[in-house]
Amino acid sequence: MEVMKNFTESQDKRIGSSIEKMGDRDRSDVRGQVYSILESPVFELYTTEQRIKAAMILCKDDKKMELFLRMGEHDRQTMMWMAVHDKL
Repeated sequence: MEVMKNFTESQDKRIGSSIEKMGDRDRSDVRGQVYSILESPVFELYTTEQRIKAAMILCKDDKKMELFLRMGEHDRQTMMWMAVHDKL
């Protein structure tokens, strides 16, 4: 019985770790979408430093990141301005 308990606990830890890694990978894909948008010509008026700052702010919070991806171009511009000017 003890052997089975230890085996189950060990598997739970491994599965939990795998789930966390898969979640990080899913977020990585979403972060990639944000980076692609910020690199587009629409945001070329911003400096590289400003785009990096905005990306870090947006990708730090899943809700902000998801919102940014669902917005239209004008709203993304506004959100970018807010991030760059510490209003977000």
